Amino acid sequence: MSLGGVEIDSVSQDAPHHSRTELSEAEVTTYLAMHPDLLLRYPQLLAQLELRHRCGDASSLIERQVSVLRSENSDLRHNLDELLRIARYNDRTAERLHELTLELLRAADLQAAIECLRAGLREGFQADGVGLLLIAEPGECPPQCAAESAMGELCSGPADAALEPFRALLSDGRPVCGPPSTAQAERLFPEIASTIASAAVVPLYEDRPLGVLGIGSSDAQRYHPEQGTVFLRRLGAIVARTLQRLLTPASAGGRTGA
Repeated sequence: MSLGGVEIDSVSQDAPHHSRTELSEAEVTTYLAMHPDLLLRYPQLLAQLELRHRCGDASSLIERQVSVLRSENSDLRHNLDELLRIARYNDRTAERLHELTLELLRAADLQAAIECLRAGLREGFQADGVGLLLIAEPGECPPQCAAESAMGELCSGPADAALEPFRALLSDGRPVCGPPSTAQAERLFPEIASTIASAAVVPLYEDRPLGVLGIGSSDAQRYHPEQGTVFLRRLGAIVARTLQRLLTPASAGGRTGA
């Protein structure tokens, strides 16, 4: 048969393979209408056909569908890449938290634990500032210089005025991320308060309030209210358990800190 004046072999299964027949476009059209599965049975013909979507100034529906599918595929690939990035970040964070836990378990006294915590958060978690408020109940006190000189401040009990900026945090019991208030920054990071643009503030509990841990950053986006706090809660639990283990009863030597 002939398409547009070009003669090709007839695709009729009933006709001999060697026969050639001149067909009009109307006859070809009629034949295709009667055999809609023709191109399924002869897919090689598709390579010889030109299929255009003539829609004037309007977009072809098929072309539009292809465009949408490509866009959705790009979005899915982007989402997958983002999930992989988060998974890798969480894996690294979990490993650093595990290493810090082991170091805290090895700490023989409170001063060693606090210094270990400070170094671990600065080196492993890129903290620009680390602050700690310890709450000592009557009958407890850290060894001399463990609180103030190592990195923190010793509070005489839950009613201590130094804890006033953290009342809501201690009441809620959950870590908070975002820009700290001026009072919070000055308590947790007294020497660098003006440089702290965001912070994670973690309440420390182990049967009772033991203190507040602050992890500060000069990057305003480092800690933000929308981020997850799973690792911060785990860190708080580890630090609280370590503090409870190492707080020294006053009877062991009396209170010797400022």
